[in-house]
Amino acid sequence: MSGHEVAGGVVKVVELVGSSDTSFSDAVRNAVRVASSTLRNIQGVDVIGSSATVGDDGELTLYKVQCKVAFLVEHGTAQSNAGETGGSGQGESGHPTDEPPDGITAETIASVDDGRDH
Repeated sequence: MSGHEVAGGVVKVVELVGSSDTSFSDAVRNAVRVASSTLRNIQGVDVIGSSATVGDDGELTLYKVQCKVAFLVEHGTAQSNAGETGGSGQGESGHPTDEPPDGITAETIASVDDGRDH
């Protein structure tokens, strides 16, 4: 992942699963768009896996991508999770929780996990 290089900067990476009924590219865009609603300073995205659901007619019905999103951690903020804002995926303290972001369902995550080579 490349982004704006900042001397002494720190980048945090979170792993997400995006989905789309249109394409893998749209699934990546959805993951980044949803992440940007709760994360500031997104620097890049790295797709680490992809899978799709196949319908009864043999057509792809749901495209899924597992990706890592990198964002620049802000220095000197009041919140210790610098770079993140309140909202979905965070507890009352403002720290990330194990909950996926809005638009990413447990079914989507499970289907990507099922498609991984272990």
